[in-house]
Amino acid sequence: MTTLLLFLVTVATTTLWLSAASVSAFEFDHDVSPDQCQKDINQCNAAESNTTMWYSCPISCAEYFELEGCMAEQRTDPEQLYELYVKRAADDVSISLEENEGYVTLYAVIPMLPGMAQYYYDAIEHIAHVYKYTLVAMILPYYDDDDQSAAASSSPSSSILQTIIDNSLGDKNKKKTKSILLEGHRKGGNTPNPVLEYLLSREVVAGNFNLNNNNYNESILMTTPNIFLISHTGMFIERLVSPTIEMIERRLKVHLLAMDEQSEREL
Repeated sequence: MTTLLLFLVTVATTTLWLSAASVSAFEFDHDVSPDQCQKDINQCNAAESNTTMWYSCPISCAEYFELEGCMAEQRTDPEQLYELYVKRAADDVSISLEENEGYVTLYAVIPMLPGMAQYYYDAIEHIAHVYKYTLVAMILPYYDDDDQSAAASSSPSSSILQTIIDNSLGDKNKKKTKSILLEGHRKGGNTPNPVLEYLLSREVVAGNFNLNNNNYNESILMTTPNIFLISHTGMFIERLVSPTIEMIERRLKVHLLAMDEQSEREL
């Protein structure tokens, strides 16, 4: 019961986290010009091919798409999550989620949309470096139905993903990548994604109960970044829809605190 109350924190408790020193990089959590960002807010929309707006106005863009998130639970056999596998995009190698057990997992479902996709990839990569000893960060690129056509390899989504893959391999002089970029998932495709299906099917116990609706989910996954924070036991799954990087970090600290408290009790 104590652990559940920790996750369902009040606004007052959440505000306390904001008083702590933030480790988020400046470019990920500050609008260059808040007034100008509000004037140009429509450029954050997926229909616009503006690839710089998310870097100039990350707060405004995230809040433009933001929806209430939710908390889900898996109290019975939470270890079943760690029996699943994911596939890396760069080398097509399957890896077991068993390696995530005991760590907080950040599982980001990012639509391959101009600006948004690269911004969240870069931001999550930054977070993965900051919390490299306690967090496993995974990024699932999400495609639309058009990518199943014969021209899929030249579709906008595929081009965006290829750019991200190229950047993740990057310059050998750059620091080693910490987040794990996964093989993309196509909406309506023939190949199911067992991890995504698992996360979407857990019982929502607080927050936006509409996120249990499959049709509602498809629309959200196609147009907004969805960040799943999974507790180190696999028991609690928190979902954030189009969060700012500051919000991701704030909620991540709650999960890390729960992990630390359990470790202290076991000593």
